[in-house]
Amino acid sequence: SAIILCAGGYATVNEIDRLLSTSQASATDFGDLNAGRRGLRGTGNNTKALFGGGYISADSDQIDRVNIQSTGNAVDWANLTVPRNDLSGSCANDTISMFCGGYTSSYQNVIDKNLFASQADSVDYGNLVVSGTGGQTGGGSSTRAICRSGGNGGSGALESIDYKAFSSSSDCSDFGDMGVTADYPTGFSSSTYYFMASGWLTGSTYRDDIRKVNIASTG
Repeated sequence: SAIILCAGGYATVNEIDRLLSTSQASATDFGDLNAGRRGLRGTGNNTKALFGGGYISADSDQIDRVNIQSTGNAVDWANLTVPRNDLSGSCANDTISMFCGGYTSSYQNVIDKNLFASQADSVDYGNLVVSGTGGQTGGGSSTRAICRSGGNGGSGALESIDYKAFSSSSDCSDFGDMGVTADYPTGFSSSTYYFMASGWLTGSTYRDDIRKVNIASTG
């Protein structure tokens, strides 16, 4: 069964919770982040999970690492190129991890790349089509990354989706649209389909729909 890790949260929570995809049991304590923070994003492969960015008393550039198969506290792994919180997306394949967008005094479009095999600071790996915050977390196949879906670019909830090849340092391209505008949707994928669920529109209006795209085919 797949292991699911949930880390951080509002009021600078430092806890990492562990769930199993095949069990309906409540989460158990996995360990702690190096520092509690909100607005961070997570990525992972079969062995490592990385948690990047967020807000403590200021925007953070910290990337924490845990070994997924072994409970325990996170270790300091690397730093983002730009300290920022409320990232607009994160994605990974077995080799590459990417942290996308966010906010630090202004809306960011930078994409940072880390290698799971190397404990080195992030490198600039291109830009999003739209700068923003509050997008999805986690999406893509082994070759194509869904870097952002929805979120907020400063003038309201967004509808567009950004993507790029994991192997390319070039900027993102427009994948297509979600069909609705949504800030803070959640995202997840198989190797074939990417799903976007829920999100906030404005005021007290929230979405409960789930949307799907075929990762290999833009549209």
